[in-house]
Amino acid sequence: MNLFHDEHSGLVTRVPAQCGIKNPIGDQQIGDAPAICDERQTFNQGKLTVKLVFGTKNGQKNLLTAENLKSICRLEQKLIRKYYNFDDHCHKANGTQHCCPSWSVGYYIALLNGNPSCLSINETKVENARDLLKMCSKYYHNGTLKPECWDFRKNQKGLGRCNQVPDACTKFNAVYNILHYLADRHFLSDGSDSSLSLRYSLVLVPVKESEHFQVGVYKSHLKDGDLSDGNVVLSGYELSRLKFEIFNERMLADLYLAAIAMFIIMLILWLYTRSFLVTSLVGLIVVSSLVTAYFIYTVVLGMKFFPFLNVLTSVFLVGIAADDAFVYIDIWHQSMREHKAKRGRSQLNGDERDQELIRVTVDTMKHASLSMFVTSFTTSSAFFASLTSEITSIRLFGLYSGLSILCMFFLMVTWFPAAVIIEQTVFSRCGRCSAFSGKLQETVVKGTCRIRTVVDKFLAWHRAFFTDFLPRIVIKLRYFLVVFFFLLAAGGIVVSTVKPGLQLPSSQDFQMFHESHVLEKYPLKLKKNFHFETTKRSSFPINLIWGIKATDTGNQFDPYDMGGLNWDNDFDVASKEGQKWIVTFIRLLKKQPFFAKDQTLGKRCFLEEFFTYMNKNCTKDNRICCKDSTFPYNSTIFSQCMLRMQCKRIKENKFSSQSITDGAPLFDTKGLLRAISLKFDSNVAFTWSYDPADSFWKETESWALTEFNKAPSSTNGWFISELQFYDLQKSLSKGTFISMSISLAIAFGVMLLTTGNVYISVFAIVTIICALGVTVGSLVLMGWKLNILESITLSVSVGLSVDFALHYGVAYVLAVDKTDRKSRVSFSMAGMSSAITMAAFTTFVTG
Repeated sequence: MNLFHDEHSGLVTRVPAQCGIKNPIGDQQIGDAPAICDERQTFNQGKLTVKLVFGTKNGQKNLLTAENLKSICRLEQKLIRKYYNFDDHCHKANGTQHCCPSWSVGYYIALLNGNPSCLSINETKVENARDLLKMCSKYYHNGTLKPECWDFRKNQKGLGRCNQVPDACTKFNAVYNILHYLADRHFLSDGSDSSLSLRYSLVLVPVKESEHFQVGVYKSHLKDGDLSDGNVVLSGYELSRLKFEIFNERMLADLYLAAIAMFIIMLILWLYTRSFLVTSLVGLIVVSSLVTAYFIYTVVLGMKFFPFLNVLTSVFLVGIAADDAFVYIDIWHQSMREHKAKRGRSQLNGDERDQELIRVTVDTMKHASLSMFVTSFTTSSAFFASLTSEITSIRLFGLYSGLSILCMFFLMVTWFPAAVIIEQTVFSRCGRCSAFSGKLQETVVKGTCRIRTVVDKFLAWHRAFFTDFLPRIVIKLRYFLVVFFFLLAAGGIVVSTVKPGLQLPSSQDFQMFHESHVLEKYPLKLKKNFHFETTKRSSFPINLIWGIKATDTGNQFDPYDMGGLNWDNDFDVASKEGQKWIVTFIRLLKKQPFFAKDQTLGKRCFLEEFFTYMNKNCTKDNRICCKDSTFPYNSTIFSQCMLRMQCKRIKENKFSSQSITDGAPLFDTKGLLRAISLKFDSNVAFTWSYDPADSFWKETESWALTEFNKAPSSTNGWFISELQFYDLQKSLSKGTFISMSISLAIAFGVMLLTTGNVYISVFAIVTIICALGVTVGSLVLMGWKLNILESITLSVSVGLSVDFALHYGVAYVLAVDKTDRKSRVSFSMAGMSSAITMAAFTTFVTG
C-alpha cells in the first residue's frame, strides 16, 4: 500500500465528488509534488531534485557580493535553464506557463527589493540583505524562526505565527530559506561579523524528477562544460536520479571487464587442461547457464524486475564453473593414472581402450558428480537463502544466482564429461606437438610447442607440490595450523561481532562510485556544509491510520508494484462508540512521553478542527453542523458535517502544500468516508542512526498496539512513521545473518546426508564459519559497513566458502583406504588442492 500512489491513481482521495472540485493531485505525476509556485513566484520545499553548490575558485573569497551572486545566477541559467527542453520539465507557476524561479541567495535579495531577477541586484541591496540576515540569524538558531512564518495567500506574516520574530525576518520566508537551505552552515553561525563570509552557496532548481532530463543535462552541460563564471565555480551538484542512471550505464559499459576476466580464466583453464575444446565448452556452459536462468527467472517465474546487481552473478559463476572443471579434470587424470598403474606397460587395442575409457569415466563421475552436486546444491542454497531478506534487490539477486548455479550444474554433468571423452578419443590423437614438430617447421608452431613444453613442466611441478609436498606439510604441522587458523578466525569473529563490529550504514546516501568521482562529491563532501542536510529540525512523525488494513498487497519481487488498498470494512468512525474511542485515544496519546507538546504550525489535527467547526453558533443556513448537535454526534450528522468541513477546507486551499499522510479524511471513488489518517509530531529528533530510531519505534509501536488491541472493531487502526532507512538497516542486520544461518544449516544437512559422517560434516561447517569470520573481519577492518552491496558480498562469500570446504569433505569420505586418516587426508588434498587453488585464483582474477 502507498497512499501517495493510490491518491494519484484515484483509488483514494481527500476531495470527495460531492465537493464539485477536481482533485489537483490526480493531474500531477508521481514524484512531481515538490515545487508549487504561488503569486510571489516561489515554491514550497519538498523533494529537492536539483541541487547546485557554488564556491569561489580559490575557496577563500566571500560569495556574498553582487558580482558573485550574479555569476551564480548566470551559471545556473547556462547549465540548467538553457537546456533545450527545460520548459517541458520545470514546475510552472499556478495558472501560467512560466517556470518557477530557482531558490538562490541572489533571487531572494532581488525578491526582497521588489526586483524580478537576481541579475538586477547591486552592492547596496546585498549590503542591506547582509544586515537583515545578521539581525535575524539569532531567531533561526534559537528555533523561533520557522519555515511557515509567511502567509503567501494573504501576502503578510501569518496570524499567530512566529510572534516573537520581527516582521522583516519573516517576509517571503527569505531569511529562513537562505540560512537553512542556501548558505553554508558556517555563515552567521554565531551572528558575529567574523562569520559573515559565505564560502558555499546552494541553488535549488524546481524541476520534475525526470531521469531523461537529468542525464541529458549532465552529459551536455555538467560533465564537460565550462563550470565557472568570473570568480565563481560550480563546486558540486546532486540530481536526484542522475547517480543511479549513470551507475547503470557504467555497469553495462564495464561488462568488458567481465569479458576480460573470463578470457584470462579461459586462458588459465586452457593451459591447465591443454584442451581448447574443454575450455571453450566451459565458457559456453557459463553463458548458457546465465541465459537459461534468465529464461526461468523471467518467463517461468514471471519476474518483471531485474536489478543490475544480478549482473554480478556472471563474476562468480565463471569461477565456480572453472572450479568444477578443475575438479573433474584432476579426478580424471588421477583415475587414468590408477588404471595405467594396474595394467602396467601392456598395450591396449581399440576395444580395450574404449572399455578403459568407460571405466575411467564411471570412476570420475562417481567422485566428481557427487562433489559437484553437493557443492552446487549447497552454494545455490546459500543464495536462495537470500529470499528471506526483506530487501527486494538482495532477494532477486539470490534467486537469479541460485538458478544460474543449478543450471550450470546440470550442464556440467552432461556436456562436460562428453567433451572430455571427445577430447581423449579424437583430438588427443592428432593434437600432440610431437606429431607436428617433425613435419611442420613454421616458427609459430615451434613457438607454440615450446610454450606447451614450459606449461607442461610448470603443471608437473604444480601437481607434485599439491599431491606430495603440501599433504606432508599439512599432516606434520597439523596442530600448529589448527591453532593458528583457529586464532585467526576467532580474531575475525571478535572484530566482526564485538569491537569494532560490523556497523550498519549511518547515512541514507548510497555510495556507488569512488569518493573522488564528481557525482559523489556532494553527498560525501559538500552535503555536510548545509543545515537542512545535516540537522533535521523536524522529529519523527506519528502517523495513525484507520480504515485501511496494514497489509502489503503488492508483488514482493517487484518494487514498483505498490499493490492496492485493502479497506477495513469494519471501520466506522461515524458511530458514537467510534467517536468516543478516538477522542479518548488522542487524549491518551498527548500524555505519552514521546508526544511533542508543541506541534508544527499549520498541521493541526483535522479531527480537532472538526470539533471546533461543530462548536460554531448555528445560523439560518446551518442548523446541523453547529452547537445544536452534541457529542457524540449522530452518525448521519457526523458524516454529513465531516463532508461539509472537508469541502470548505479544500475550497480554502488548505492542503495545497500538504501530503496525504499529514492527516485527512479519506474517501473512496464513490465519495464515501472509508478511512482517516492523523499525523502528530513526536519529541524524538529525526536521525539516520539506528539505535535512537529503534528505541522510538519500539516504544511507540508497543504503546499503539496495546491501545489498538483495546479498541472496538470499528476503530481498529495502526501506527507508522518515517522509518524507511531504519527499516533498511533492520532488514540488513537481521536478513543477512538469517540467510547466512540458513545457508550453513542446509550445507550441514546436505553434507551429513551425502557423507553419513557427523564429524566430517561438523568440521566442514566449522571451516566455513572460520572462513566467513576472517572474511567479514577483514572487511570490517577495511572500514566497510553493512549496506546492500556488502550484504551481497557476504552472500557470495558464503557460497564460495561452502563450495571449497565441501570439496575436501566429499573427497575425504570417498577415499579408497578408509582405515588410515592420514592417507585419507592425503587422498583428499592430492585430489582437490590443485583444483581448488586454481578455482580460488580464477575467482580472484574475476573479482
